[in-house]
Amino acid sequence: MAEEAVDELDWLLRRPAASRSVRRRLRGEPIWPAGSESLTADLRSKLIQRAGTFGIADHVMEHLFRAYGAHTGRILDEIVRRPVWGRPLAEGLPYCMAELAYLCRTEKVRHLLDLMKRRTPLYFLLNECGFPSLSE
Repeated sequence: MAEEAVDELDWLLRRPAASRSVRRRLRGEPIWPAGSESLTADLRSKLIQRAGTFGIADHVMEHLFRAYGAHTGRILDEIVRRPVWGRPLAEGLPYCMAELAYLCRTEKVRHLLDLMKRRTPLYFLLNECGFPSLSE
């Protein structure tokens, strides 16, 4: 969410957006492994092949790879342990329980609203999907 906001600001201010090679996660780790595009493509194909054995939806896998890059394998490890956690949380959304568990472990989430509002856009998207408000 924050990255999308910064990209939007760059566009509005007519500034060039940061290249993919300099983008970093908040905790300072690179999203993508160092090396060429062929390395990224190889990693992507291996992760997609691995995900296919567990029946993970393509849009979920695409979201995970785009958001977590080389760290997607850690989320897949969670799905291996608990396959039901690989299912989308809501129809049409790419978020799954394994991703939320990963965020709780790595992003120092303090409470549910911290996770739902600040770490993901789920708080806002679930209302649009017909789910009752989380504040109720």
